[in-house]
Amino acid sequence: MLSTDREEFAAQMRLLCDGFNVPLSERVEAYFKGCAKMSLIEFARCVEYALGADGPEKIPTTGQLWKILHALKSRAQIHTYEQPKDTRDHLAFYANRLLLRHIGNRGGLGSTGRFVPGYGLVDCVASPELVACRKATKALVDWFLQPVREGAEDATPAAFIELFIRAISAVSVIAPATLREWDQQRQEPAALIPFPTWMARPLPRVTESPRMLEQPLKTPVGESHAPA
Repeated sequence: MLSTDREEFAAQMRLLCDGFNVPLSERVEAYFKGCAKMSLIEFARCVEYALGADGPEKIPTTGQLWKILHALKSRAQIHTYEQPKDTRDHLAFYANRLLLRHIGNRGGLGSTGRFVPGYGLVDCVASPELVACRKATKALVDWFLQPVREGAEDATPAAFIELFIRAISAVSVIAPATLREWDQQRQEPAALIPFPTWMARPLPRVTESPRMLEQPLKTPVGESHAPA
């Protein structure tokens, strides 16, 4: 990353910390150094994955963010010779963006951890509320994929947002500002157009990262996480 990326990097870090309800404090500097060899786009992809439905239970350290990035790259490389890189949107990505907005506007969902000065957060545990939101998001996406795949006329963003609000409201308190924003989205003309069927295409899954991130923290304080 470049020094000019610092402001956007800090915004991504705040989103990551809010997602696990942990203080930002001095973490920006430590993570900026630990992830310096990533591009800003790569770091944002790692944050999106970490806060998504399949993300880890604990806030990832810089080393664990590198593992997520390597796993995402490995997944992409498997399909390099099968098809061009697919940069299109997907229903799972769309749902994750809604979930990230909910987490950000709430300022986190009550996750806990212990901050070690000069190192970062350890002993992190995702709150039951965050876990429930992830499960609700994944369950809704899994159910809604079928009508999208079939090209159903009522499989629209507006319909999905309405169901998403119901699902999340059952397990979490949604900020009024978030509800207003989603209501505006539902009123937009584009929200009444069915999702294209390719937004329900099969996606390769990252299976390594969740398992790796559940392992106890073993990296000594001060050890570099970035690849040589």
